[in-house]
Amino acid sequence: MRLLVTVVLWAQPALAADSTHRFLLMTINDDAEAADGKLTLSLESAAGQEVARQELPFSLHGLGQFSYNLDLKIPKVTGNYLLKATAAASGGRHAAPTVSRRRVAIK
Repeated sequence: MRLLVTVVLWAQPALAADSTHRFLLMTINDDAEAADGKLTLSLESAAGQEVARQELPFSLHGLGQFSYNLDLKIPKVTGNYLLKATAAASGGRHAAPTVSRRRVAIK
């Protein structure tokens, strides 16, 4: 009984500063019970400060999968950041949120 989320990035990307980037998030429900909740994509600075955030509801059938596109405003400040995708189910057997992390650079 697992709920999975991942940010699809094929290489360690360099994102353009002061732009909007569309990210593909894949969700998978390995449980026979349906799951729904909130999907969050955030960007954190090297100091751990959240600098960008986007949320949307998700719903997955039992043993289902679905991909979501999320646009995120990339900040003007260049440097190294942590991109986090979090799937937090509302109730049910998926008590703890699932988090996918990717290191990215803003140039």
